Amino acid sequence: MDGLWQYLPEYEPNNPMLFVGIAPMNVRLDAKWERVHNPLPKHEESPFFDASRRAFSDDRLFLPALELSVGDRSWPKTVEVPPALAEGVFLVLTQCQFEGGNPVTDPQAFLCQVVVGGDFQKSCNADWSIWSPRPISWVQVSFARTPAGTRMMIHAGEDGMGAQVMCELKLEDCGINPEAPYRPVIFYGTVAYTRVEDVFDRSHF
Repeated sequence: MDGLWQYLPEYEPNNPMLFVGIAPMNVRLDAKWERVHNPLPKHEESPFFDASRRAFSDDRLFLPALELSVGDRSWPKTVEVPPALAEGVFLVLTQCQFEGGNPVTDPQAFLCQVVVGGDFQKSCNADWSIWSPRPISWVQVSFARTPAGTRMMIHAGEDGMGAQVMCELKLEDCGINPEAPYRPVIFYGTVAYTRVEDVFDRSHF
């Protein structure tokens, strides 16, 4: 999937803007969205400990890491998500804006979370929640079954650059049914469009 994140229509900050992944064939994609618990990932590779993970809209390069209290005040405790998340594996992208709501002066960051079985709590570790100072421009997802089991690979990165997000997992190791027939799915947190490529482009790596 190739669609510039920054061109998505405006949406409420700190709420998921894009869901890309796989879900069982029999899951209703038009089901009413549900509100789920949404903990803030605050590991050592987050903007709250690593200043290089935060975006600087005013081009200042040497600002400190964000205070944890700033993130807690700005972060929604719950978010609405499609029910299909509970039965699949998705990369969830969120544009984060902290403090007073001014997109020019307030500190920002971009969050990619690998969410398995709809559990945002499990995705709070550094392997499954990746903070970036710049928006993700492309996402690639592949899924295969082999005699040794299933394999799902998720890559994402900035336009013209290599992958910033790299994750490989097996459904059977994640508590997801490995035998079900799956299909690729894209949900938006707002009305938008994108271009979907059915060829895995390895030139990004």
